[in-house]
Amino acid sequence: MRVHAPLQPNKRARRSCERTAKCSGRVSIRKITCCRSTRLSSSSLRERTRKHAKDALLVRHWLEATVLRKNKSEPPELDRRAWEIALLQERCSALLLQQIGSLEALSLERRCSDVIRRSAESESLRILSARAHLLTLAETARKTGVLLAVLKGGVSIGYGHHVFVNDVDVLAALGKEEVVALELDKRGFVPESKGGVYHLEPRVSKYAIPVEVHRAVLGIPRPDQSLWDSVEPIPSLQPLVRLSWANHVWTVLCQMVLKHPDRLYRIRDLFLLKTALSSCNPEERKALEIRAAAHPLHDEFRRVVAYALGEESQLDRAHIRRALVRGYLVLARSRSFSAYGKGLLSHHMLETAMNGHSAEWRRMVGALVYSPNPFKVVRRAFRQIGISGLTKAVTWDCSRVD
Repeated sequence: MRVHAPLQPNKRARRSCERTAKCSGRVSIRKITCCRSTRLSSSSLRERTRKHAKDALLVRHWLEATVLRKNKSEPPELDRRAWEIALLQERCSALLLQQIGSLEALSLERRCSDVIRRSAESESLRILSARAHLLTLAETARKTGVLLAVLKGGVSIGYGHHVFVNDVDVLAALGKEEVVALELDKRGFVPESKGGVYHLEPRVSKYAIPVEVHRAVLGIPRPDQSLWDSVEPIPSLQPLVRLSWANHVWTVLCQMVLKHPDRLYRIRDLFLLKTALSSCNPEERKALEIRAAAHPLHDEFRRVVAYALGEESQLDRAHIRRALVRGYLVLARSRSFSAYGKGLLSHHMLETAMNGHSAEWRRMVGALVYSPNPFKVVRRAFRQIGISGLTKAVTWDCSRVD
């Protein structure tokens, strides 16, 4: 019989218990010293997390009304943490300042105003870097004679919108992506990492965001001549062009639904989608509806388009609310925002999960969200059932936040 040494007891509150576990015919006695104060702190942590998530959702509601719907109203009087969570998730601080003009127009306490100001400054640095890259790409296109189409957020920046971007994406004309990459290397750009299915290695320069030269785009895996025949110039970035509004909307939709389900209803992405949809004519919108209806995830495509335009049904609104609550619960639990990737991992698992009703899975997801190091829980879950079993069975109960 093997006896395990007890853990170090807490000096303030002690409570010992013995558990007996039978394993392979042998009895193992483990003496564990539990701490009542630790249990209380865990409970208070859960309550605090729910409060932060609920407050951040109120901030998001105001951001959506101001940035997307252009409705002017007074901001909610909530603490700094709620504003940090909402602005980090929605990535719309620069857009917010573009809409309202200045922070003095908001009746917020100084700490919350400082949060918005710092977030907007961080986003503005990326936007300025993207604009510099777009001018460099325009010069590259002029020198090489290669037709370059700006993709996704770069299009909005080209039209003067203050949209947060992680990188600058351009689509090179048929078979010319290597020529563009070679010219960028001559201008001081350096390959950062391995390329992907649709693009070459991201190119970076000092103190700037990456540039990705695409050979294809998610949603348009085989660009043909008809795609290039429908491109239109961007007036402020000539000779750079953009895809037709219908193709641009389709690439943004595929990016949201297929590649980044964790940020499906992010205000920044919804703004991109709404501005592109407002530029489509009725024939292009009809073609988009037919194109989306043929996709296996047609319900998700329809829902996100309706939400961007403010035309969602009551049933869609309930579904979106549950998705937002899951994401904000995960993000509110992160101990530091440097651990944002950890939150995205668990958020992505929750978003891709099917609705289940097992109390055991609710307990596992609770451990995933609230544990100090969710990666350990994820690895243990993968070893037990694998990714497919986890994504099919995981569920989350949001009633306490709703």
